[in-house]
Amino acid sequence: MTAVTVPPAPAPSSVGISTRQLRDVALRALRARGVPYGPASDAAAGVERMEVVAQCGLSALVAVLGREPATPAFTVSADAAGQPAVPADASGVLLAPPVRDLLAAVPQELVFLALHEPWMLAPALADHGRRTARTLRLQWDGPSGPGSCVVAGGRLHLDGRLAAAPVPWRGRLEFTDEVKEPPAGPGLGGDEEAALLTAARRSGLAVAAADWELAVASARRFLVEDLP
Repeated sequence: MTAVTVPPAPAPSSVGISTRQLRDVALRALRARGVPYGPASDAAAGVERMEVVAQCGLSALVAVLGREPATPAFTVSADAAGQPAVPADASGVLLAPPVRDLLAAVPQELVFLALHEPWMLAPALADHGRRTARTLRLQWDGPSGPGSCVVAGGRLHLDGRLAAAPVPWRGRLEFTDEVKEPPAGPGLGGDEEAALLTAARRSGLAVAAADWELAVASARRFLVEDLP
């Protein structure tokens, strides 16, 4: 995982923003899509967090905003047997908070056959793993390639594809006693993640200008609809 670095002057293809701007635009853009305030606020915090630690929060948000105009799923339902069911074609952007709550209440493995941006569940898994000292492995696969998120020893490891794709991934979340193979790439502990967030909130972020323009345009629609 690569730590966030903010260049002194953004390149022409990027723009400098504050983390507060990112959270505010994410919140308003999701509200414009019909997501209630609470879930939208939680998701906006996840967008900020994943932009800071893995530079993929804004692109994941833009992918959600670019799909069908219906309100995206923001809850995890239960099937006839009472088992959690991940809504088809949902996104990890909005499912991270309910997955976090599910793991806190009744920790259990999950299987999903159609989930967009699965890596956006990483904050929920990291929080659970650090709180319980359990090892969690989330693996996903699809046309754009495989990826994984592992929380082991209180450290978060992300590996593989973190880019938006036109079709959703399939994958599985598992609890393991130990990791059979060392997670790929360096890990990120809770203290390190907090330090990155603090630094980004002080110095700002450099993000893709095209993605930022799309997100801001979506956020403006919420502001216009609020006018009398």
